[in-house]
Amino acid sequence: MKRIAIITLILIATIIALFGQDDERAFNQSVIHEMGNMSLRVSNYGFLGAGDGVFPSLEWPANSEVDYLKYGTIWIGAKKRRRDETG
Repeated sequence: MKRIAIITLILIATIIALFGQDDERAFNQSVIHEMGNMSLRVSNYGFLGAGDGVFPSLEWPANSEVDYLKYGTIWIGAKKRRRDETG
């Protein structure tokens, strides 16, 4: 029974991968925030800014093409508590 479930999941994942969306923009959605005289790009991957010159990257004054941030990300970290030398 477990083999049938695993084979079914692999088959479904393969079909989705083969016939899924090919458009990269469907996954990389971003919004350009314009507040006052400043523009900043924020993507759904947690990236702040662009670093490529196409999108504003903490641009001030707005539409001046002078960027003050190349690239920023949101970092999440944790400390692993070890019980002994092996982990």
